[in-house]
Amino acid sequence: NGWNVKSTYGMQQIAADDWVCNTNQPVTDIHWWGSFLGWNWRNLPYSSLPERFHFTIWTDVPAGIIDPFSHPGEVIWEAECDSYSIEFVGWDFDPRNPNTPPEACFKFDCYLPENAWFYQDPGQHVYWLSIAAIYDMPVQFPWGWKTTPRLDSQSPDDGVMICPLCGEEIEAP
Repeated sequence: NGWNVKSTYGMQQIAADDWVCNTNQPVTDIHWWGSFLGWNWRNLPYSSLPERFHFTIWTDVPAGIIDPFSHPGEVIWEAECDSYSIEFVGWDFDPRNPNTPPEACFKFDCYLPENAWFYQDPGQHVYWLSIAAIYDMPVQFPWGWKTTPRLDSQSPDDGVMICPLCGEEIEAP
């Protein structure tokens, strides 16, 4: 069960989620799930495939007195991936609205070249990763990053939507 949040680089919003890191091993590859919003078929919507994806790793701003939830802070790493693999893995059923038709869910994989690896600081840290599709032109079925109801997780908070044009973060539903 899950739904997909539209995340397009340079547009109205991008999606980000946090993770707990307790190793100083580099991030060499990224794997994620998503769909093409409104796409209900197993085959790929070739006219809606992103040209590439933009990855950003952010520091964490912990929840506190001013902000009730943690959120991305400063950008500490960025990379783009134009050589990704994609495969159909099942169907997304939106638990927020059981009457919504399911969307095809795809798994994406990107192996970063060594000069683009992210080297994590030693110790335990919380980082945020945002993933955004890059399109050279508008598409009918834009890409969305899969999110699910919050279950057991080491990560402190839910994913967020970052609104670059308005300069704020909004907690995902």
